Amino acid sequence: MKRKFLWLLLCCVMAVTLVAWSCGGDEEPIGEQEEEEEEEEEEEEEEEEPQYGGTGVSSIGGDITYFDEVVGGNYGGHVYCSTHQLTHNELLQGDWAKGPAGTGETDWIDSSENRMDLKAGCLADSWEIPELGTMIFHIREGVRWQDKEPVNGRLLTAEDVELSLKRALTGGYFPLFYASMCRTIEITSDEDTRTVTISVPVEEWVNLVTLIPDYSSIVAPEVVELYGGETEWENVLGTGPFLLTDYVSNSQVVFTRNPNYWETDPCGPGMGNQLPYLDEYQYVVIVDPSVREASFRAGEIDVLPAVNYNDAQPIISDPTLSEAEYTDYLPGGVTAMFFRTDMPESPFSIKEVRQAMMLAIDQPLIRDSYWQGSGEILTWPVTPTRSYVDCMPTLEELPEDVQALYGCDLEAAQALLATTPYPDGFDCEVICWQTPTMIDILSLYQEMLADIGINMSLAIIDQSTYSSRTRSRNHGAYEIMYAGDSGNGTYMKMIDFRGPGSYNVSYVDEDYSVPEIEAAYAEISQYAGINEAEMMRIHKELMPWLLEQAYCIPSVVPRYYLIWWPWIKNFYGTSSCGYYNAGITIKYRWLDQDLKEAMR
Repeated sequence: MKRKFLWLLLCCVMAVTLVAWSCGGDEEPIGEQEEEEEEEEEEEEEEEEPQYGGTGVSSIGGDITYFDEVVGGNYGGHVYCSTHQLTHNELLQGDWAKGPAGTGETDWIDSSENRMDLKAGCLADSWEIPELGTMIFHIREGVRWQDKEPVNGRLLTAEDVELSLKRALTGGYFPLFYASMCRTIEITSDEDTRTVTISVPVEEWVNLVTLIPDYSSIVAPEVVELYGGETEWENVLGTGPFLLTDYVSNSQVVFTRNPNYWETDPCGPGMGNQLPYLDEYQYVVIVDPSVREASFRAGEIDVLPAVNYNDAQPIISDPTLSEAEYTDYLPGGVTAMFFRTDMPESPFSIKEVRQAMMLAIDQPLIRDSYWQGSGEILTWPVTPTRSYVDCMPTLEELPEDVQALYGCDLEAAQALLATTPYPDGFDCEVICWQTPTMIDILSLYQEMLADIGINMSLAIIDQSTYSSRTRSRNHGAYEIMYAGDSGNGTYMKMIDFRGPGSYNVSYVDEDYSVPEIEAAYAEISQYAGINEAEMMRIHKELMPWLLEQAYCIPSVVPRYYLIWWPWIKNFYGTSSCGYYNAGITIKYRWLDQDLKEAMR
């Protein structure tokens, strides 16, 4: 397919999308109000006093695969439903008062946000770092376990925290992916001082800071002793704002307010109020996006989450949804084409081949046509979200030869290939699974690469097999893995391009021997947990060299939308508060029950 025809194809896609948007009539899109009206609404919102009671409802895209996060981390089985964020607490959490409900230092939308300077105490009311490798947590007094068997509402102890963390580090998820840290970590507690001290060798310090404080839920030792863990939903028991009271597989999950919860609202008109506000929260399982949208339109669910730019436009421009609210955001992760850069027999081990591929793919065309001008082109290894914009240079700040890689130059691409053993190109395949956007984008890549003789076929496999293969990184010399990165919250660990972990899909610096990367990592480790600005500066300074290597070809990341009904208050589109704390914001929300009744 010639470039001219490809351009016409993209323009047709854009035209069809624009027709869909226009079907709603001439009304202004949601949220486009006169400035004075916006100010009046904001003032009215500020004056509203939170109400207790009511039931919040949202959807999840699939069933829960496990309830005990030790099995697979706090996001694996809970990708669709972060049950532990409603029922349990961690040592630290995102600071709600630094989000849109308070000072507005962050937006609390990106679930991978993991900045220590944006965290607040949770089960630990304070913490200290006396030296690199050691964190001391001061455990909050007066916190009680939920009042159900076998714990029956007793007070939380420092030893509870110690035992829970040790269990997490000796079985399941952590030892599988962080074996070195788990072998060397030391955890002790002191009940007299109510402290828990965690120490690791300095080389494991970054892992400790990023994985323990705001990632690991604290589980009751009696539950582990009696049941072997939270093996069934009935065994789920924590110190959190809600109790898990009902679960029907592939149908719904029900949470009920914990009347003995310890936390109060830290800011806003409800400052000092006992949390949570809602009597009940429900997740309903809705697999089909069209059914989810219909449920939202009918007011059966409160929130329509994570809708990409193209899919969101006909929704936010629909006059029948003019009373709904929305926010748009850039997600903290990207899907990219990753290569076997470690195999000498692979064409992708040659930098000039990878660079030629980047030069052949017209990312600005894809952004401007397929994504209607929405989104970012420079998206790996960190997307420029609000909290991580200082980690990355802009395209304009990069050297001209690196900037060129994110544009399109077929002549330069062919000239680069001519310097390699593959002057006429080669055959390869890209591993992916069946989602419309993924297939659309890869089909465009396929046509563009064909212009320089690289014939890339699409190996479309089922999602389960795809997930397994991306985790195990078992693609071959002539295979490309179209996979996601680890998200912004791990930028300081550099696991997208360093070490043998599952996110280093291009096998970069596998044995910690690349001088440029190792020097930056050694420097950044000195500031982990202490100085976020310095870590970002070091990371940014590495980028011109790293991006010139073309270790992967990242896709354009469009803006996404969260859409909600205005009866949900104190929400702001805040889908997470801290590191993969997707459900934690629910404790701050309250429901205007009169408004909901009137609008439905």
